[in-house]
Amino acid sequence: SLDAIGLHPVGTETLEQVGTSSFADNAENVKLMNYYQIFATYEVTGLEIGLGPASVAGGQISVSILDTTDVLATPANVNSELIGSEIHVLTQGDIDAGVVGIPFSTPFTLDPGGYYVVANITGSGTLDIATDAEVFILDDATVPQPGLASVLYIPFDPPLNQNLYGGNGTAWAIRLSSSSTISVPERLELDGVTMYPNPTNGSLTITTNSAGKFTLEVLNVLGDQVMTDVFTGSTTLDLADFANGVYTVRIANDTHSTVQRVTVN
Repeated sequence: SLDAIGLHPVGTETLEQVGTSSFADNAENVKLMNYYQIFATYEVTGLEIGLGPASVAGGQISVSILDTTDVLATPANVNSELIGSEIHVLTQGDIDAGVVGIPFSTPFTLDPGGYYVVANITGSGTLDIATDAEVFILDDATVPQPGLASVLYIPFDPPLNQNLYGGNGTAWAIRLSSSSTISVPERLELDGVTMYPNPTNGSLTITTNSAGKFTLEVLNVLGDQVMTDVFTGSTTLDLADFANGVYTVRIANDTHSTVQRVTVN
């Protein structure tokens, strides 16, 4: 880890938290990144995230690893993932534990070099605990860190349109893991999911016959994530602005998942 939360001498630790209601108009796809210099080949299985107490169940986290060359380019490229995860929906158990481990789809070998490890977070951005979902990540502000050790990317940034910010001198609680216990759990096939009409000219309705919250991902033909959502029961997507073609729609809860193809024309 870059942070040393829990290891500082008694009375010296200074913690902050940053999340989905920290930045105006930026509650979706906010990226918090830590820099790691890898000196020997290292197999990573996922990331461990230290959660702030302002987190609210239902917030979404996915994790990834990026090359530093892409992140520090002008403009920053934060979408060329070397490896990534599925979306994890925070549970109250995660928040009570104060930490959540999120696995990659498969173990990934990091060669010597510089990397940014990324927590991509989405919530409602209003901190109304009665109805909303938030993700907050702990920030160790006890010991100053180098300028680009921790980096923030916000997707909506007028009028500056800088988007990428570093140099805050702190350390997000975003940690590399090589633990086998963070490996991907087996998910059973999720039955009772219907998507219509298919093909569609824009509107796509998704219904389920199971209770509880579901995560939704839409991926284009290159595997890029172009839409995410959390819903219960049913939801209707607006795909009218998407280019014609075939898209992958993945629906999942904690134990089951299903993948279907949808054609937009």
